[in-house]
This record gives sequence, C-alpha cells and structure tokens, in this order.
Amino acid sequence: MLVTMLTQFASRMADGFHPSLLLAVPDGIPLADYIRSVDPNFRFVNVFDAYDGRYLWTMAVDPVARGEAHDLIDLAAYRYGHPLYSWIAMILSFGQVKALPGVFWLMSITSMGLAALLSSRLLDRLGASPWWGLLVACSPGMLFSATMALTEPAQVAIVAGLLLLWLCLLYTSDAADDSLRV
Repeated sequence: MLVTMLTQFASRMADGFHPSLLLAVPDGIPLADYIRSVDPNFRFVNVFDAYDGRYLWTMAVDPVARGEAHDLIDLAAYRYGHPLYSWIAMILSFGQVKALPGVFWLMSITSMGLAALLSSRLLDRLGASPWWGLLVACSPGMLFSATMALTEPAQVAIVAGLLLLWLCLLYTSDAADDSLRV
C-alpha cells in the first residue's frame, strides 16, 4: 500500500497531488463542465493525460444511466457494461459526489494491498513463498492502474480471493493440503 501511495504521489507531484487528478478527467470536455458544477474542488488534467477515470466517475454519479452525466461520455452503453467498481465507490461515498475522488483513491490503495495480501496467501497455500505476492505491489501495470484509479487492482484481489476460497473449500483435510505441496 505504501508503494502504491508513493507511486500515486510521484505521478501527480508536478500538479500538486489531489485525489481527483487520479481520475484523469481532461478539462475542456462537456463532462468537465458538469463535474465542475457538482464539485468545484475537482482538479482536471490536460487532454494528453486523460484516461478512463472519467467513465468510472460518471457511472458512480449516474449509476443507472438515467441522469445527465451518462449523456456526456462516449460509448455510454459500452462503458456501463461493467459498473460494479463505480457502484461500490458510490456506496462507500454515501452518495456524496464530492467524496468520490477520495473514495476512488482509497479504493486503489486498498485494492493493491488486498491483491498483494491475497496473492501471498494463495501462493503460500500452493507451497510457494508468500513473498512472491509482493510482486503484485511492484508490477508496473498494477502500479499504473493504481495511479489512474482503474479497476485492475480490485480485479486481481477478487480473482486471488476467489482462487484462495476455492482451494480452501476444495482441500479441507490435512492430507489434501499436503498433496498441494509437491
């Protein structure tokens, strides 16, 4: 989690860190004007630094695509095909739009920590050194995702957790556990 935070701060140090910068919403697009109207403290990036956080923010604010926000993004029907992460962010923000950047930031940090922890536990269960789970925290792709408040760290955490659960349910006896440690 510390590596994630250091990477996030380093990636936005030039702009003066603010959690909304991790969502990488470019200024000058119609969605930026809408965001500015509901959250005047939101900080925008230039068009060259833009990324998918704008879609996550939109799905959190307009969870069932009935309001104005979903009309301001491209390919809304495609984007809304995978809204779970944004819905979780909206629930954790208790519906407070101004809290969303901070919630997405904390979700990135927590997801990276859980992904590393669950990967370590999974590797330990399979007989490998749990220290290999730290590779998750040092993976350039995962760190990039965390600096853009994307969903990949949460996806890795979910998959590692489900695999660990599956192994625990599948191999409940000591004899079966020993057979995994070949």
